[in-house]
Amino acid sequence: AGGLQRAPARERGEALVWDECGVLQLARDEREAVAQHNAIATLGLPPGYAQQASRDAASAYAGVPLAAGGLWFPSSGWIRPLSLIDAQLAAAGARLEARFGCEAARITRGPEGWTATDRDGRTIARAPVVVLANAADALKLAPQHAIRIRRVRGQISFLPGERFAAPHVVVLRGGFVLPAMRGESIAGASYDFDDDDPSPRASSHAGNLERLARILPGAAADLDPAALQGVVGFRAVAPDRLPLIGALCNEDAAAPRNPRLATLPRCEGLFGSFAFGSRGLLWAGLGAELLASHLEGEPLPLEARLAEALDPGRFLLRALRRATSARA
Repeated sequence: AGGLQRAPARERGEALVWDECGVLQLARDEREAVAQHNAIATLGLPPGYAQQASRDAASAYAGVPLAAGGLWFPSSGWIRPLSLIDAQLAAAGARLEARFGCEAARITRGPEGWTATDRDGRTIARAPVVVLANAADALKLAPQHAIRIRRVRGQISFLPGERFAAPHVVVLRGGFVLPAMRGESIAGASYDFDDDDPSPRASSHAGNLERLARILPGAAADLDPAALQGVVGFRAVAPDRLPLIGALCNEDAAAPRNPRLATLPRCEGLFGSFAFGSRGLLWAGLGAELLASHLEGEPLPLEARLAEALDPGRFLLRALRRATSARA
């Protein structure tokens, strides 16, 4: 993501905080190690993009002893999300008319397009096209009964540098740990269903330390979960773990007799880009490119089958097909 997004910030002199330090995806077991090996061989990925690393090689990249080997992505790294947002806002310049400090409570369509209003009915903005990119809250503005989005709590833990030897690269294995930044590292993250608690808690820190132990055995033995600081956020997750990117369906319209994605009725000018799960930074940019291609009638940046797999209409299509089968 850093390599794709850094150009606009550099052109405008914005401070994009990131590091192409490399990323290690450790195998969880022997079966996954074999799958990683087969993926490299089958896809023919160049070593500059991805390569398999033994435990010793992975530990050498990380600068600390690791629990296993895995895939090494030398040109990947980490990025500070807020710096990316600031850089993108600056790059947009006068092309973007921002509306901060308000909440859209309702969207309605009229002869001149869409209108977003607040809870008091005041108009926030009008436009011919609306893109809902507000995670689990998207369906509050445009109910889609065929879609079920779960809100999943996630807590990260800040690890003090004086008590934890952080790796030199990003390392993942059922959890993640980042290199040290400003004297501390970050590890995570919890994955808590049906949990709306916005406050960090010791039990989630303890879970993060357990995940860390599967990456760096014994490295966090001296850390007390109750003494750690952290941050909580919430993911939006679809049942099939894929995002929803594309035109939203008009569920009130008559369904076609032999439904296909291409024939489902859609809400004119209403699009979604949400349910990114744990990969928001990666899916957001790709989702924007995909939507822009749809809106401008340009070639898609993805293979057609993958674009269809992300289509929000896939859930309505499945529901219609199940209903047809039940009647047969």
